[in-house]
Amino acid sequence: MFYNYISEIFAHKTGTGNTRNNRDSRPKYLGLKRFHNMFVYTGNIIVRQRGAHFKPGPGAAMGRDFTIYAKRSGRLQILKRRVSVLDLLAENQYLKEQNKNYDSPMITTLSKIWTKKSL
Repeated sequence: MFYNYISEIFAHKTGTGNTRNNRDSRPKYLGLKRFHNMFVYTGNIIVRQRGAHFKPGPGAAMGRDFTIYAKRSGRLQILKRRVSVLDLLAENQYLKEQNKNYDSPMITTLSKIWTKKSL
């Protein structure tokens, strides 16, 4: 009887508590899925986002949930939050046109040396 009296005095709060912080939401898997200068195929998801943080450029489009995906295959370019997919064939033709008049300095100097010796 004396034991029951002491336990009633010291146990003035219940042992079961109510926890409020034991819940967690599942991950949303947002962010960049492909990165700058990577090759992407048509339909590849490039960015998953909430809101228009990144904007689509040429060769990319935005879905209803602000997902940016590739409209054509090519090289991915991300500049100032603008996502573009560059056409590789057009890019190669442009580089060939830019470099067709370019002579390597080493080849030029060697050819000049050889022509002077032959004269």
